[in-house]
Amino acid sequence: MMIGHVLNIQRFSTEDGPGIRTTVFLQGCALRCKWCQNPESFETRKSLVWHSDRCIAARHCIEICSENALTLTKEGMIIDRLLCTLCGKCVKICPTKAFETLGNEMSVDEVISQTVRDKPFYDESNGGVTLSGGDPLFQAKFSSAILDELKATKIHTALDTSGYASNETFTKLAGKTDLVLFDLKAINSDLHENVTGVNNKKILSNAQWLGTRDTKVWIRTPIIPSYTDQEENIRDIAIFIKNNLGKVVERWDLLCYNNMCISKWKRLDMFFECENLPLMSETKIQMLAEIAKASNVPVTWSGVVNKAS
Repeated sequence: MMIGHVLNIQRFSTEDGPGIRTTVFLQGCALRCKWCQNPESFETRKSLVWHSDRCIAARHCIEICSENALTLTKEGMIIDRLLCTLCGKCVKICPTKAFETLGNEMSVDEVISQTVRDKPFYDESNGGVTLSGGDPLFQAKFSSAILDELKATKIHTALDTSGYASNETFTKLAGKTDLVLFDLKAINSDLHENVTGVNNKKILSNAQWLGTRDTKVWIRTPIIPSYTDQEENIRDIAIFIKNNLGKVVERWDLLCYNNMCISKWKRLDMFFECENLPLMSETKIQMLAEIAKASNVPVTWSGVVNKAS
């Protein structure tokens, strides 16, 4: 029985492909994007988080922790992550559910049983199941097995990925799905490595391979102020799409930065470099969308923007 690491399974999603979908968020990612909305999916392991707004300072958690990994201060709960063994005792004993463990081990069959139940909705809306993350390429064998099972039940599938993997791994998974949601954050290798922690040689190579196939592709570019919002960056991506992916790309989505993930980074005791970034201005995102149209593919943008600037 194949086991994988799953962060969450979200039903009735409408943003991860066409129609009504179930999105399976897998854990593990090779990139470390400074603005990541799901930092809890970086690693393929569980994470313990504490919700300050739920805590009533009952201290049952501290009493039961045999590792002495918890300390309640005026500023909040301190979790010593070097001592914590993720035993889950604090989660079970807390009367207000202030503690939460993120991430679960699941079998392929367990994932399939949770996704096939909504097949009538997929069929009615031309929807399906999307593997996201993290990055499903990080758990390639597990993702491949899920795609095989979904194909056997004639459910439409989408692969939401950064494209960072060997060509062998990427072609195997991308060849099994109906749609690839492909992130293109930057073409310039130095810029890409600075904002994600990895170079983009594998990513661009895998994108070029997609351009030789018939699988439909949606390109996604996060527009992050001072990181990826340069006119030159969008122009470079537009040229790359036009020259390499034009015949397979159905749309190119520009996704405006939001800071809704700040609390996630704080709960994980991780520094969030983008915490004080401003929202994108409506004027600038519209201008970038116009530049993106040089790709000769349909361009859309979405997200909360500053209409005053």
